Amino acid sequence: MVRRMKNIDQVYTGAMAAKYDAVRAGGKRWAREAEVIEPLLRSFPAGSGLLDVAAGTGRWLPLYKKQGLSPILIDSSQDMLDQAAAKAAALELPVRIICASALSPAPFPAAPQALVTNFFNWISLPGVETVLRKIIAAGATRILFMISYFPDDAGPLLRFRKSLWLGIRNFRSHLGWKEKGHYHLHAERDVRELLQRLGLAAQAEHLIVATRYKRNVMFDVAVAPPPAP
Repeated sequence: MVRRMKNIDQVYTGAMAAKYDAVRAGGKRWAREAEVIEPLLRSFPAGSGLLDVAAGTGRWLPLYKKQGLSPILIDSSQDMLDQAAAKAAALELPVRIICASALSPAPFPAAPQALVTNFFNWISLPGVETVLRKIIAAGATRILFMISYFPDDAGPLLRFRKSLWLGIRNFRSHLGWKEKGHYHLHAERDVRELLQRLGLAAQAEHLIVATRYKRNVMFDVAVAPPPAP
């Protein structure tokens, strides 16, 4: 029997949510992400608000506590947010928790800055644009987000091989042989054009992982002020 592919909003539930941190903690990728992201979070002003979009289990809550930030956690998985709520309670850190898809029409709460990690390659680029527009509409002036893109300087053979690999991988997901859903490796040019279209100026681009086929980076972007009337 062919199983139906799960939407990414349906993946991190039950046992997968309960073991999410334990499976990843201690890995090289986990450590590298922390090496890049933690200094950026420490640069946020103490006492300021922060949207953590697709927050999952609240990985960064201890740092939010140490930095004196006021986080708003948004995720589509109540099971993941339950893990985050337990962490926040243990830290005695007040948090606002919202269980909702980041792609829903509902606006995000107001906050001066935002963080998005490990989410933008599980949705289409128009979906990425939707989320970023919602963050901007919430009043954020600085956004940190992680994304993987296919570099512009990759040759046609590499592009073909990667496209073939992605096609096979996503077909397996469609058949239900993989749980994580459809993976989107965005083109570098498309990502940069999106930033320009939204008026987002890249202050820095921090490399997390690089291979022949993709670069995974953390963008630190500033939101351009609206034009004067």
